[in-house]
Amino acid sequence: MGESVPIETGGFHSSSEGETFFRILESLTGEFLSAVAISPSHVDNLLVIVNQANEATIYLNEIRPTLLVQSKVSTTAGQPVNKTDLADIRELDLGIEIPKDCGFLYIFSVGWRKGLLFDFSPTQPGVIRNFDLNRALGASFAFVLASERFALNDVEWEQLIAKGWFPFIGLNDQTVHRMIDFLRTDIEIDKLLPEIVSQIEMIGRSATDLAQKNPDFKAHSGFIQIALERFLESDCISAGSVLYPRIEGMLRTFYKLSSATAKPGQATLLSTAFPPEFATRSATSLLRNDRFVTYLERVIFAGFDWDNPAGVSRHTVGHGVVNQNDLSEKSILLAFLTVHHLLFALMSRRIDVGAEAKP
Repeated sequence: MGESVPIETGGFHSSSEGETFFRILESLTGEFLSAVAISPSHVDNLLVIVNQANEATIYLNEIRPTLLVQSKVSTTAGQPVNKTDLADIRELDLGIEIPKDCGFLYIFSVGWRKGLLFDFSPTQPGVIRNFDLNRALGASFAFVLASERFALNDVEWEQLIAKGWFPFIGLNDQTVHRMIDFLRTDIEIDKLLPEIVSQIEMIGRSATDLAQKNPDFKAHSGFIQIALERFLESDCISAGSVLYPRIEGMLRTFYKLSSATAKPGQATLLSTAFPPEFATRSATSLLRNDRFVTYLERVIFAGFDWDNPAGVSRHTVGHGVVNQNDLSEKSILLAFLTVHHLLFALMSRRIDVGAEAKP
């Protein structure tokens, strides 16, 4: 008697949780599905809106959502976009207004996978939903669509980055799956190098094109192109010498565009591009900027022993102490993958900053 019991009034769950997910789903939907006399197996999507009088409006298999995405390829209006074309999912619009003073439940399917986002807190007197619903829906959809990019726990993320790798947005889904499988089964991830090499020319050309078409980062496109040309000629020394400084250069471009006035050091560049307060939002992004900033800190901007410099980083290359034998095929692959990923990450942040600046 008198014991406190936590009650979840809102949250997100997916079928990756297994039996826990289905228990939650059954407990939340039983009454609504019985009202419309339909079996759970026939539900592709379900939206329930509950007002403060506890009256519910139910939409069953009627939702045709619209996504606002960042695409990795040039597209035109009406052109189909595949999962492999997506750099990020920014928003999802259900096409149905859900008032801020109403609770809701939304179940959706992505192939065999399912997701559930709900928030019933506004059904309590005086409570108004205080988060961006379309962004939350977009994040939920991204999680279900590309669960491999959200599958690692904290320890696994530490291990992956310690090995010098990251699930870069430029890599295809199969490679990312294999990277995670290799990590978990203690297989050397470098065994994937031939598979990744086959993707680098396309990734390098994409990065060149991406920078060229964006006025903010156009100044970097020529350098990326030259680095790619040298790499394709097996000249890793020239490619690395050109490419690694560009990583800091793009961060400096973003810093200048942010109208900051302080002298930018490495820590300032990274915290301006990826401020700590954005960690929660970016944890639900396909770009995983919450983890990418750690990768940049520990791998790309890794320090070195001045008396015995080793490894390839922005600092060993920029200070002219990198060993030419360290400028290997792998080190150049990582630089191209980082530049490509960083372009999308910084462009996404530019959109965020612009949106926040609007009255």
